[in-house]
Amino acid sequence: MTAYLYILSVTKDMPSMGRGKAVAHAAHAANLFTYEHMVKPLVDGKGVDSAVLEWHKSADGFGTTIALDIGTVEVMNAIVDEADKAGFMADTVRDPTYPYMVDAELVQLIRPEIHTLDPIRLDSGMYVCHRNQATAAYVFGDKEALALILGKFNLLSNDTLPKGR
Repeated sequence: MTAYLYILSVTKDMPSMGRGKAVAHAAHAANLFTYEHMVKPLVDGKGVDSAVLEWHKSADGFGTTIALDIGTVEVMNAIVDEADKAGFMADTVRDPTYPYMVDAELVQLIRPEIHTLDPIRLDSGMYVCHRNQATAAYVFGDKEALALILGKFNLLSNDTLPKGR
């Protein structure tokens, strides 16, 4: 078995997802994977799955990790559901305080329950708002076995995000 950790990145339908946020959320997905499937089992006195251990030993100790361009949050959620139902390790990263900016006209149209923190008015008149947002996900398993679920998606391109973001 050749196990890979796939990071599912959402960039196309989230204009506020710049390069820095994308990198941070990809790290969140990898950290969530290692926490759920390495740290928690050890803390709970259980063993770590042998495939996870073998993966972690590969590629000089950081495991082979592939970032896929899956486009939208809806597609990401569907992939995680499908992978989970098929028995693969998969989960979604949710940022409970994901920041985004809107103008004064739009902030009034956002339902109050969407905000996880009070909107912050900037000197420019724009508002920084926060919401609970799915931002990235991981799927772990055998490369060949996952081809049915992930095979149609491309690698995340270095040019996916606009330059300067």
